[in-house]
Amino acid sequence: RDEPETLDPEGGFLSDRADPRPLAPRVESMAIERVASGVIVRATTVMPTQGYWDADLVPAPGENPRDGVYRFDFRAWPPVDPAQARGGPPRSRELIVGAFISAGDLENVRSVAVVAQAGGISRGI
Repeated sequence: RDEPETLDPEGGFLSDRADPRPLAPRVESMAIERVASGVIVRATTVMPTQGYWDADLVPAPGENPRDGVYRFDFRAWPPVDPAQARGGPPRSRELIVGAFISAGDLENVRSVAVVAQAGGISRGI
């Protein structure tokens, strides 16, 4: 009997595999803001050039939270055409991203960490 046809993309959905975007170089700052239904995590980085796009805080692969820490990876796509990427002042290379964690997902969480290539920052809740 033949396998049933599926509309799933070849290789599965992105949520089923690791995020291919590279990690940001470092986390410059991080803040956690309490809201009625959970927290908003905000992080900032300065990229090496202008042109980085589709930046996100992506829940770290594996068990999350682990050991009371909810972990995010700071990821972004590099410029489409690196030859066109410009340096520019730090403010023009800055990326600010955010993510929401619901109150239910915060159960047993003591802190939140945002990870980049050169380490990361962790803050208590």
